[in-house]
Amino acid sequence: MRLGGICFFLMWIPFTVLMIGLFQIGSEPQKGNGIDMMPKLMQYSLPPLGILFVLTFVLIISSFVVSAYQKNRIRKYGKPGKAKILSLFETGSTINQHPVVGFEMEVYPTSGAIFKTKTEQLIRRLDIPRVQPGMEVTIKYDPKTLRVIIV
Repeated sequence: MRLGGICFFLMWIPFTVLMIGLFQIGSEPQKGNGIDMMPKLMQYSLPPLGILFVLTFVLIISSFVVSAYQKNRIRKYGKPGKAKILSLFETGSTINQHPVVGFEMEVYPTSGAIFKTKTEQLIRRLDIPRVQPGMEVTIKYDPKTLRVIIV
């Protein structure tokens, strides 16, 4: 997701150059047809703009796919445990009018050391009172990555 954001930010550089080239169309004499009629500035900005656009799209979509895969994997093969919710934070995202909430938790695994972690999860509006700071929730976690999902 972060790489997709960087590509999206960098995409604005050739886009700005392309827009500047549009203002030069009337000032340069037109010769040839098709792409030859475009100012050189515009011609040089098109390939990086296209490459960055595709990279942005692929990286952002793939981050959602990988995240969903990891959560399903934890749901199936993760180790059970309990966690105490230390704090909640807003992520600013909603899906079907349900908020995606961030949690800071202290995890008490069935075996191993207690650890703290942060996670984000979609919470139905009706379930918000059940996931408040200080409450204990059932979780599953990946012992290798310490990623957690609330069950």
